[in-house]
Amino acid sequence: MILRSLVDLYRRWEREGRIAPEGWEEKEIGFVVELAPDGSPRALLDLREPQGGGRARAPHRLVPKAPARTTNEVACLLWDKPEYALGVVDHSKIAGDDVPELRAKKEVEARERAARRLKLFREAVRELAAQAGEPDEGLAALTRFLEGDPLAKLREVADPATLEALEKEGGNVSFKLVGDEDLVCHRPRVREAIDARSARENATGEVAQCLVTGELGPIARLHPKIKGVRGAQTSGANLVSFNKEAFESHGFSQGRNAPVSPFAAFAYGTALNRLLDPNAGHRSFVGDVTIVFWAGAASRNEDVTCAFLAAFSSDDPNRGTLDLQALYRAPTIGVPPPIEDETEFYVLGVSAESRSRLTVRFFLRDTIRGIAGNVLRWFDDLAIVGEREGAPLSMRRLLEGLAVQGDVKNAPPLLEGELLRAAFTGGRFPERVLAEALVRMAAEQGPTPARIALVKAFLVRNQKEEVSVSLDPRATDPAYRLGRLFAVLERLQQAAVSPKATIRDRYWGSASATPAFVFPQLLSLATSHLGKLEGDQPGLAKWFERQIEEICDALPPSLPNNLSLIEQGRFAIGYWHQRHARGAAGRAGESDVAETTTEEIM
Repeated sequence: MILRSLVDLYRRWEREGRIAPEGWEEKEIGFVVELAPDGSPRALLDLREPQGGGRARAPHRLVPKAPARTTNEVACLLWDKPEYALGVVDHSKIAGDDVPELRAKKEVEARERAARRLKLFREAVRELAAQAGEPDEGLAALTRFLEGDPLAKLREVADPATLEALEKEGGNVSFKLVGDEDLVCHRPRVREAIDARSARENATGEVAQCLVTGELGPIARLHPKIKGVRGAQTSGANLVSFNKEAFESHGFSQGRNAPVSPFAAFAYGTALNRLLDPNAGHRSFVGDVTIVFWAGAASRNEDVTCAFLAAFSSDDPNRGTLDLQALYRAPTIGVPPPIEDETEFYVLGVSAESRSRLTVRFFLRDTIRGIAGNVLRWFDDLAIVGEREGAPLSMRRLLEGLAVQGDVKNAPPLLEGELLRAAFTGGRFPERVLAEALVRMAAEQGPTPARIALVKAFLVRNQKEEVSVSLDPRATDPAYRLGRLFAVLERLQQAAVSPKATIRDRYWGSASATPAFVFPQLLSLATSHLGKLEGDQPGLAKWFERQIEEICDALPPSLPNNLSLIEQGRFAIGYWHQRHARGAAGRAGESDVAETTTEEIM
């Protein structure tokens, strides 16, 4: 299903003219040699544009697909590096050696290598010209230019500064005929010859039924490299590969284990690499998971939905704020939100634990309406008092809340993928989320916005409980009430003695797990604090006393010896709600507190 969806995406983009056809690819072409029909060079054009603080970049042009280069020297067709296309000596492999004998040897090797590679490029052009059948003026001109020493010919007409930039800085080189607007490779007869050559190459090999398209034909022995996945090697990693005997079966080798046609392999690889392009707006990262998004059909909402999902799942904690606000605000200002769309939509998450092979972490298929709606529900479930208004908790902040010392690298393994699945599908949270959040609270002296939001969302989704965003004074659940009581006792301690370490720092773990053994001691301590406070601020002491009585009235006569994980979650929610209490609960003591407001107390 993953490969089929990517192949369908490729076909749609190809119809829309947004992606390279089979046998072609887009490459930066920094320099273009302009040729006369007789093969003499007229000019060397520098297409690069300076970038602020970085190297000059060239526009991408559609060119014949480059052959795979490993240890073998293989020339590209009608474009290549200066060493292949013009025989330019690569001086970077000579520089840095101060021993005269070794330097001289390297210079000889570099010149021989440049001559050898120029010969390969020249032979590739001649071979294509022979395959073209009818002669083409552009191919004929290029063939004549490559005879002899093309670099010496170019020196006679090229601007010295441009030629020096080509030799020192490098960059891909291609060719055009004087009077043509496009490269030689785009002349009609040349394109026909290139496409015919690609078809011949794909027609070789064993015939089988493609598992992606269902068509009978040749099968791809190797699959394309996928680039842009976090953690993968820079040369790319394979989504499909059988490079060891342990992965093979029934005596089949490499691609025969899962027959996929050369077109399907090219199409899914090209589409996925385009999705992973940093400028495409279709990818995001969470921890070691790389996520890509795309629509199953053309839709005016595809780009905005991809931008929203990328912002939501980005490592940048603030990137999604404006997108989320826009979606929430749309109904109130009379603008239809961009999620009222039934177009099919896909989300793919991959990682690269082995660097050379990709692991599929999740693949989700829904509609734009469904997935975007699930993400909005995700934020609703996470919403909790005390978090900055309008600033949703990013996935990175949630992971930091569950990580040792708040370092996302220490987050529980594979958890980011499980959380993303819950966010995109609207499904249950991973069962370990609650335990991980409670463990971090016990180890690091209490809750944080991320931890408490995860606990709330877990109770809402997995336990089907109704958990309010802020304080619910009418809630009578013992664990929730004990959490509220713990918050009041902590504030009382702070008001009375201003300690360096509060009861939360010392008793959080035991109070939330074994309240019957801890709260009698805490209440005894509170009596001392009330006595001290009565002498200094009697109104404030009276307010605290009423708060404690109101909370304790709804508690059972005997406090529970142990609280389950679910109850510990409610304890944490009660504590957090009470710590950030506002409104009616806060105003209850204003007449007795004099100039110190309850908001300052709580």
